[in-house]
Amino acid sequence: MSLEVAAIAVAIVAALIGGSIGAISLLRSDRRKGREESRRKGIEVFREARTSWDQAQFVEITESVRRAKLQETRASLVAVQQLVGSKTETKEFGQLLALLEEDPLADGGVNLATAKAIWPTVEKQIHTALAA
Repeated sequence: MSLEVAAIAVAIVAALIGGSIGAISLLRSDRRKGREESRRKGIEVFREARTSWDQAQFVEITESVRRAKLQETRASLVAVQQLVGSKTETKEFGQLLALLEEDPLADGGVNLATAKAIWPTVEKQIHTALAA
């Protein structure tokens, strides 16, 4: 009888350990899926930001359309920041958001010129954050 009890105890302990390992594996898998989903959404939203940014650079568009495209760019960048997190909390990223929040076309377009100068650095930072 004590062998049966011992066998049952061993079976219970094995089941508990196996269940814990399974639960840990499932938790890790869920985290990985969550990170991958955030990364995928981040890429998609950054693509939207890039499209709006490029459209705002067209010479032929009116100021109101340019302003709208720059605001779309800012909104998409904020969405990327929320998806990617602290990896985008850089001086340049913050400066670009601030420039796009103000009227980028005011003061003869000084803010837009500064934003254009910062854009390549921010773009690299986002690519790096999304690749991680």
